[in-house]
Amino acid sequence: MSNFPTSEKPPRDSEDSFLRTLISWPNVIIVVILGVVAFVALFYAEENWRGKRAWKQYRESLEARGERVELREFVPASVSSEENFADTPLIQSWFPRGGPLQTNEYEEAFKFIPAKGTNLHNGGRRYIDLVAWEMALKAVSSGENISPSQKFQSDKQDFPSRSAAASAVLNALTNTQEDYDELREASRKPHARYPLNYDLEKPWGIFLPHLAEIKTICQRLELKACAELAVGRGEMALADVQLILRLADSLKDEPFLICYLVRIACVRLAIQPVWEGLAERQWGDGQLQELQKSLGRFDLVTDAKWPLRAERACSILTIDSVAENPQLLCDVLGVGNGSLESQVMESVVRSVPRGWFHHEQVSYCRLFDQQFGQFLMETNKLIQPKHVKAGSAKIEKHMDGENLFPSRGTLARLLLPGLGKTAFACARAQTALNQATVACALERYHIAKGDFPEKLEMLVPQFANQLPGDVLTGDPYKYQRTGENFILYSPGWNETDEGGVSGKDLYDDKEGDWVWRYNER
Repeated sequence: MSNFPTSEKPPRDSEDSFLRTLISWPNVIIVVILGVVAFVALFYAEENWRGKRAWKQYRESLEARGERVELREFVPASVSSEENFADTPLIQSWFPRGGPLQTNEYEEAFKFIPAKGTNLHNGGRRYIDLVAWEMALKAVSSGENISPSQKFQSDKQDFPSRSAAASAVLNALTNTQEDYDELREASRKPHARYPLNYDLEKPWGIFLPHLAEIKTICQRLELKACAELAVGRGEMALADVQLILRLADSLKDEPFLICYLVRIACVRLAIQPVWEGLAERQWGDGQLQELQKSLGRFDLVTDAKWPLRAERACSILTIDSVAENPQLLCDVLGVGNGSLESQVMESVVRSVPRGWFHHEQVSYCRLFDQQFGQFLMETNKLIQPKHVKAGSAKIEKHMDGENLFPSRGTLARLLLPGLGKTAFACARAQTALNQATVACALERYHIAKGDFPEKLEMLVPQFANQLPGDVLTGDPYKYQRTGENFILYSPGWNETDEGGVSGKDLYDDKEGDWVWRYNER
């Protein structure tokens, strides 16, 4: 018998036991869990890397074009008190939270005056209804019980009726004359820097109390200037128009689109008294020259580029902020904190890869460029409706899509829709400014020659150094003499020359020309 040990195979039962242990359910579950974790980790790492790379490349392409993407770069520089229009007791009293100027009778009467759109007649302007204002003021001052739905209106557009009613309107505005004088004195200062708190962590929550105050004052000045024209106080009306324009200009450097939109709304308020003074021939030659100078210096197309770029930077920062703090999405959407909806939203936002937010930034910027890319070109001085409409159509197509977060566009859907009307609002405001400027030159020609010229070119150089072109086409405005009057018009937003026929609105976005004309005088 050999003394060498013999090798023996382990028993089959032992081997089977080991395999059964290895593939037992607990171990399989552990392996599966580890596999899922590894897959998820790999997925998140890959998505984060892809998103970060995509945003880095797109951001670099923006910066290579000279674009700014950091909101802090748009914050206005500080201004010394000696040069700051906004450094007055009245304006400072609006912060941190302001309130409307108190002229009780005016404030109450304003509620019973129809909306501004009713100042139009067959697509053209009408005079402000001073007789209706007198009626409303009288009812308010007498303590009459007025139904909340009641609106005062009259059909008295003749000069004697409006002149007789103007005194009551002016009396209702006398108790704010000191405020107007303070603002007029401050308007001599070259710059404006309102005391805003530029909270770059929550840019959408920056408080802007001055906007409502400025617009309210401009509305009152518009009414005041029209009433002054009705009683033959042209110089005072001119001063009020110029103050409206200065208040509008005080918002020029602010980096928020809403500030720009309020600014052009105020500019349009200044046009009404200009038109009324021209329609009644209440402006003298010297006043018309001042109006030409004041109106002609506005370039709202160029000025729109600053707040639009700031809006893009604000949205980029907003997406970053939501990624860092999902609760902020509830603030952006106005969803109450602590609600079930907010909890679900926060959970969803926390669960997605960080790279998806970078893809959101790329998606937003691409859609932004589709809408405003050509508009933002530095050499572009036009707003071409066909390009605006094409960009809007692309965005609407994206908004109507059914894909959600993974499509890299969910937050863009929340941030982009409010921008769509900006180009149209800019175009109609600049058109009104341009037409008013040309109309002033035409009236000066009429004062000097006793008639209107056969062609607009006859205004240059005696009555205008140069004439502004149509902001929609770049061509001269269409001009026709009509007896003792004239019409001046642009083909309008539909880009179709309809011979000076207006749409339903003064500057309609669907039909008709954009026309400056007067009723029979």
